[in-house]
This record gives sequence, C-alpha cells and structure tokens, in this order.
Amino acid sequence: EKYYSQVSSYDKKEMEEDDEEDGLTAEERRYMARLDQGLFTLQQVDTIVVYLLSEEIAGVDARIKLLLHQSDASFNQMVEVLEEYHK
Repeated sequence: EKYYSQVSSYDKKEMEEDDEEDGLTAEERRYMARLDQGLFTLQQVDTIVVYLLSEEIAGVDARIKLLLHQSDASFNQMVEVLEEYHK
C-alpha cells in the first residue's frame, strides 16, 4: 500500500514541463519519475504475489487476502499495476 500510495499521489500531481533537452518524451519522463516514486518495487511485489496465488498452495490465498485487507489494498490495484507493467 505504501508504494501504491506514493505512485498514486505522484499521478495526481501536475507534472511541470522542463525545458531541458534530455531526449525523453513527456510520457517517458513521467514513467521515470513514477519509477523513482516506487513503481518498480510495487511491480515486483505484485508479480511475486500473483505468482504465489497461481501456485495454489494451501492457505496462501486466504493469507494474501487477509494481508491485502489489513493494508487497505485490493486485488484490483495489483491488476492495474501489472497491466501497466506488461504493456
């Protein structure tokens, strides 16, 4: 939830355009800034959690759902992050 909140709060901010010619498009600069805010870590954690869910290990599903509920996170948030990651 910590990383999701950081990335989400960045997404809500208005990103100022800088005049520096770095060879990146505005979208690429935005993505790089989101990575700095913790997006990469969030993507990796979500990938591991989905892998664990796919292994169908007894009790893992219930434990992950409990942990998601305790941290006010949702499976839908994980899906959003992974869909973006795999674009």
